[in-house]
Amino acid sequence: MSDPDREPGLARRYGVEQYGTIVLETKAKSEKVLDADEERLTNGLVKVTREGRRTSTSYRATASTTSAATTAPATATSRRPSSGRTTT
Repeated sequence: MSDPDREPGLARRYGVEQYGTIVLETKAKSEKVLDADEERLTNGLVKVTREGRRTSTSYRATASTTSAATTAPATATSRRPSSGRTTT
């Protein structure tokens, strides 16, 4: 963790322009996270650690004898439903 007031050169290097900015970095990628909450921080971690490039794929529903559930590939999303738990 660095203080942008004490290390302004480092803050400029990473493009940090406001307090509370978190910079996640690997050898190949970096990601700035502003107003870091759990979801934004997790998404940032996924972005910098993901191998390759993410591509957008759309699927078109067609009439066939097989169900869509058996032919569509499984996908994961970065958003999870809230558990309703609060932390203290």
